[in-house]
Amino acid sequence: MAFRKNYSSVSQQLEEAYEIVRYQNHKLNTLKDAVANIMDGLDIMKYFEDRSDSKESLEQMYAYLNDVAHRALSNICIIQSPRACVLPTH
Repeated sequence: MAFRKNYSSVSQQLEEAYEIVRYQNHKLNTLKDAVANIMDGLDIMKYFEDRSDSKESLEQMYAYLNDVAHRALSNICIIQSPRACVLPTH
């Protein structure tokens, strides 16, 4: 009887630990996505830096950067507080 009780307790602790690790892994993957979004933004800035300074290219760059920044902020918000995460739409 004691074995079953101990087994059940250990099993429950392992399940709880697994859920914590799974959640932390999700947060890590979301952070990786945010970093990738930021790197995309830097690449876009470099791409447009190398092009002409026409009004059209600058407007296009700002539109791309706005989208990339919004995705990065969304990912960071999800990591910090998933339930309270409310971002304005662009």
